[in-house]
Amino acid sequence: MCLIKCSFQFDPIDNYLLDCGSPTNSSIRDRVFLADTSDSDHRFLSNPEQESVNTSNSQPISSTYGSSLYTTARIVNKTSNYTFSINQHGRHFIRLYFFPFPLDAGTYNLTTARFSVSAHGFTLLKNFQPDNTPVVKEFSLNITSDELILTFTPSPNSFAFLNALEVISHPNELIPITARAVELPHTHHNLMTQALQTVARVNMGNQTVSPDNDTLWRLWNPDGTFMKHNNLVRFVSNISAVNYTAGSPAFDIAPLSVYGTATKLDTESDPGALLNNTWSFNVDPGFSYLVRFHFCDIIERPPSELILNIYLNSMSVAKDLKLGDQMSNIWGAPFYLDAITKLNGNGILNVSVGTSLAFGAYPESILNGLEILKISNSNGNLDEGGTGVNSSNSNSNSKILVIIVSSGALCVLILLCCVFFVITRRNRRKRNEEYSSANVHKTNDKNTLFSRPRGMVSLVEWVNEMRKRGELEKVFDPFLVGKMKMESVKKYVEIGEKCIAEQGVDRPTMGDVLWNLECALQLEGSEVNAPKVENESVSSNVFSEGSVGDFAGVSMSRVFSEMVKGEEREMR
Repeated sequence: MCLIKCSFQFDPIDNYLLDCGSPTNSSIRDRVFLADTSDSDHRFLSNPEQESVNTSNSQPISSTYGSSLYTTARIVNKTSNYTFSINQHGRHFIRLYFFPFPLDAGTYNLTTARFSVSAHGFTLLKNFQPDNTPVVKEFSLNITSDELILTFTPSPNSFAFLNALEVISHPNELIPITARAVELPHTHHNLMTQALQTVARVNMGNQTVSPDNDTLWRLWNPDGTFMKHNNLVRFVSNISAVNYTAGSPAFDIAPLSVYGTATKLDTESDPGALLNNTWSFNVDPGFSYLVRFHFCDIIERPPSELILNIYLNSMSVAKDLKLGDQMSNIWGAPFYLDAITKLNGNGILNVSVGTSLAFGAYPESILNGLEILKISNSNGNLDEGGTGVNSSNSNSNSKILVIIVSSGALCVLILLCCVFFVITRRNRRKRNEEYSSANVHKTNDKNTLFSRPRGMVSLVEWVNEMRKRGELEKVFDPFLVGKMKMESVKKYVEIGEKCIAEQGVDRPTMGDVLWNLECALQLEGSEVNAPKVENESVSSNVFSEGSVGDFAGVSMSRVFSEMVKGEEREMR
């Protein structure tokens, strides 16, 4: 593997490695991190006179990136820049190393440092306070100028520090130009002008891949700690089966040790079961995420037999995906799939890969690797510094009023869903009343109503049946037929079906529901007349991407209550 890695090693045009605060250069395997204290390297730092410190701890520091990088640090007491010449425009990794190691008494307490970091017009970290363990924050930026300026800004009454940093160009094909949005299947999200931050990079098979075994010096963590039901899986390894063929992902997309290991469902005990293997990740709500699934069928069987269902939370990424078709039916050929999802609610991203019985396939599920990248928002931020969705509870009452007044589109959307609910119930009731009038018999002055087939009584099954027939118009009031876009209607029905899924893990959060309803509104179009709410005029502007999370906490109980009361009055 080392020989293969060396032969495929990526050679970046821009390759800046700095060991901050160190008086000498540091060698980490075959990479040399330059000391930023030497006179020749002061060109990087705008305020080189600022202090450098070194750890007083004699115990070795455990880190897969190299423990020596965490023994010194550069202190930044005022806004300072690291400036780098860019020789090749395009995507670059920025990796920032932090570890608040202990210092001698009377000097800085690195655990109290709080600061922000920005670059190329993006806020990478805001009011950041490093944890007490070594960490690397990794970002990918598309640099379109001849200089990259990395700015460190201490928070009031605090300071910043940095142990080491990397600025290295990486292959542009590593990040797609666009990727499909899960919530809007026919919409692609443009990533060319976006900054990305690595949230998770996971190797299935529960094995770590260290940076020195990756052509781009990436760390892949084992997946065991992220799994929800690890008693249902098997970890497999077959590195010799990986076949980088023409047309398959390049070696830089993911290394052999990722595609050569996998986590698969243990379906042998119940081969007819439809099961999902799920990994759960903590992410920041209010952001969109690029999720990359890495696949490679390393199990000895024809790849055409492997068919998968893939989900992000409750949303379908791919249904009945024929993995063999993606790999040109070549056994061991790597393949990856990209998708973008918007996270609201509780900030939990569940990634599921499940079995499928379509086309007579043997029920099997496999995943080799996974990457989750946060996408910068419309403000150019990758970090809201605790001032975004998480802190919205403290001022939720005032924000609700503002949201209701200025963001009526979502109100319209939810009211339309309520109307849909009432109309379907009303139509169903009328159908039952026609039946009842013909099938009610008098017996001892009491009415006896004969039973009907379940498919004619259950509202859910009735709507599902009409959907399968392509006759969804029949569940709506005739006044609405022909005045709605069927793509929007299908989106409404789809999210409704997910809300009543039998398994809790398959049901969406309220934030997800609101986000998908907004997507349905966008499919319908923005020409919607806004209603009056509490005698307040409501704007009909469509929500921006970041606004749905603020509305997720608003209760709609009063809306439903009033509609139910109205229906009861009509029934009387």
